[in-house]
Amino acid sequence: MGLCVLGISFQYYDNGYWPRQVKSTADAETLRWLEAHLSLYPLRPRPSGFDPLQGHDLSNAGALESLARAATLCKSAICLRSPADLSESLELCRRAQNRLFPAMFPPHILSEIGHLESQGHFRSWKFTGAGGGGWAILVDAEGLPESIPFRISVNNAVAAPS
Repeated sequence: MGLCVLGISFQYYDNGYWPRQVKSTADAETLRWLEAHLSLYPLRPRPSGFDPLQGHDLSNAGALESLARAATLCKSAICLRSPADLSESLELCRRAQNRLFPAMFPPHILSEIGHLESQGHFRSWKFTGAGGGGWAILVDAEGLPESIPFRISVNNAVAAPS
C-alpha cells in the first residue's frame, strides 16, 4: 500500500486487510531527512524453492506487539527526525519478524549482513519484503558503494536532494 501513495504514508488498521485510514506527508524537509538516512543494499537472490513461511508462528503475541511498537516508533522517528529512533524501529521490526517468520533469515544472508554490521557500515537493517535475499533497508549506511540512496516521490516527481 505504501508504494501506491506519494510521499510517506502512515496506514492505520483495524483487524482488516485494508487500512481504515491512510495519512501521508510530502513535507520536503522531512522527505530529505528520511532520504539522508535510508538506503537499499542488494543481497543475493533467494535460492530456488525458498519458502519464507516455513515454520511461521502468527500466534506469537509478543512479536505482534513488538511490530506495533516498531510502527509507532518509526512514525515518531520520522516526525521528530530522530535517527536513533528510526534505527531502533527497524531493529524492533526485524526481531519481531524473525520470531514470526524464522525462515526469512537464512544463515548465508545473516552472515553477509553480520560481516557488514561488524565493520560498522550501518546503524540497523531489515529486509524490504519477505526476506531470504533480495534487498535490505539500511539506516545510516557508510562506506558501502553498493548501497543505493532512497528517493521518495511526491507529486509524481522525486524530492530534490539537499
